[in-house]
Amino acid sequence: QQYSENRCAEAVKSYEIASRLGPVDDRLLIDWALALECAGQSTEAVDKLRQATILNNTAHIHTQIAVVYAKHNKVSEALAELARAETIDPSYDMTYFYRGSIAQALGDRAEAQRFYRRALELNPQNQAARDALARRGP
Repeated sequence: QQYSENRCAEAVKSYEIASRLGPVDDRLLIDWALALECAGQSTEAVDKLRQATILNNTAHIHTQIAVVYAKHNKVSEALAELARAETIDPSYDMTYFYRGSIAQALGDRAEAQRFYRRALELNPQNQAARDALARRGP
């Protein structure tokens, strides 16, 4: 709840305490990483996400690493993580949504739309991709 209320530093401390109290699984590490990123600790966030991949190497976790990299303009690193995600699970729709977001940020609207459409083909309920397609670019 602290994270959702944008109390990021408190959330980081809570996840640290939780990690000492019980078994640490990939979900705890992912949430901890999101709190770290929110608290401005991107390197530590990527470290937690990498730990999560050791426990459960999923496309979702690699897309989250890509999001952290993309937020900090590390485009090549973000694209490499998205490529890993696609290799792990080519049917994970969010991989293509994030690829589209990067293409959009780089000014390639046509490529972005192609990726958003692919995300929607895989998951017609992907509202983020639907919203991105509906926006008009420059």
